[in-house]
Amino acid sequence: EWGPLSDTSHVEYYNMLRDAYEAIKEADPNAIVVSAGLTPTGVVSSVAIDDRVYWQRLLSINNGNVRNYFDALGIHSNGGPNAPDDTVDNPSNSRAKCNGGWANHPSFFFNRYQQIYQDLIDAGITDKTVWITEFGWAVSQNPAPGYGYAGCNSEDDQARFIVRGFQKVAEETSYVTHMFIWNLNFPQVVSGHDERSAFGIVRSDGSPRPAYTAVSRMPKP
Repeated sequence: EWGPLSDTSHVEYYNMLRDAYEAIKEADPNAIVVSAGLTPTGVVSSVAIDDRVYWQRLLSINNGNVRNYFDALGIHSNGGPNAPDDTVDNPSNSRAKCNGGWANHPSFFFNRYQQIYQDLIDAGITDKTVWITEFGWAVSQNPAPGYGYAGCNSEDDQARFIVRGFQKVAEETSYVTHMFIWNLNFPQVVSGHDERSAFGIVRSDGSPRPAYTAVSRMPKP
């Protein structure tokens, strides 16, 4: 949500992150600075830059000097119409061909966080944790433009996928320390045709979707 993008946008963000990090640490050395969670779009244009491409550009600045200006890597890891265990190579449980197909790019799969974290490892950055600052599955019978995959998921899918997302991360990684569901109750504050509404786990009338109940009942660490 940077605004109009250019080939230097990542440098501008780098400068802002550096200045913010230094100011935050001066005020509170124990504060944890999380890098911005980038939108997994799968495209590079003046409107959006693929999240992995963006990180690769950040890592190219001064031989990866960005490592000095964040403690945790912020990632948005949404699954589109794909189950948490699906991958590009094995979308066995997905509805990948629904609404024209949404499985032709890795950014539409939940395991996106693993790929971006691996880029850090490959750059020699091994001391960072990962915060999944947004994850979830959209459900809508009237999807907003660009969010057609929301029509591929049912409310029961949303519930199963979110719970499995938590389980998968706990089972497979030690570096992911925080996960934030996107979102709780946007259906109560925006129209049903708004893309944010599709991700909510509480309906517009305040009643819980199955995902809300499933998350409340699932075992917690």
